[in-house]
Amino acid sequence: MQILLLTEGPAFTQNCLLGLKKCSDETACPLHFRWVPVKKKIIELLQDTTLDKLAKAVESGKYRLADIPEQLFAQIKT
Repeated sequence: MQILLLTEGPAFTQNCLLGLKKCSDETACPLHFRWVPVKKKIIELLQDTTLDKLAKAVESGKYRLADIPEQLFAQIKT
């Protein structure tokens, strides 16, 4: 989450899904009330995710970052 806030800015979590300049509970766009709970879940997921957790998931072989041949990936890890 910290990386996304640095690269995308605080508007990343505040912008309207439809791109309206003003979108809040008081001035809601057509998707506002359906989007807010989804956005909150995404923010929670990102806040709970760390680079360490992502690296361990990749190291475990469960996920991969690119189509790197396994032999090359083994060389990079050592």
